[in-house]
Amino acid sequence: MFYPNLVHEYLTVSARKYPDKESLICGDKRLTYAEIDRYSDHLALALINMGLKRQDRVIVFQDNSVESVISLYGVLKAGGVFVILNGSLKDKKLNYIINDSGAEILITHVSKSKVVNNAVRNRGKDLTILWLGDSSRIHKSLSSYSCIHF
Repeated sequence: MFYPNLVHEYLTVSARKYPDKESLICGDKRLTYAEIDRYSDHLALALINMGLKRQDRVIVFQDNSVESVISLYGVLKAGGVFVILNGSLKDKKLNYIINDSGAEILITHVSKSKVVNNAVRNRGKDLTILWLGDSSRIHKSLSSYSCIHF
């Protein structure tokens, strides 16, 4: 008999079976299954509290990192649909994808502040940005957007 599983359920099962086993190595960062499961649970809860509903799109605009993996699983656990973008994307392309996808949440790193600022410059306040990293590096013009440090 066929029992379909969702992608994020594989993480949860692995976290129960092998909580202390390393599952992700990126540079000098190493995370276990349990850590990824826990961090993605926290992000999922934050997204739900922000009003994310089932099948809402969330843009993940980051370089390859452990935070990208956590973001992917967090979006799935919250019931959303992730739109993973290459971290080297330019502002005009980012603007187009934000508008075309209908995403209302963008998860990005503060190092992308300049590109994000240019991409959302003429946009209404219907985009919530979740910043990763030192929030003092966020571009000043983005201070009116809803921002949290994760």
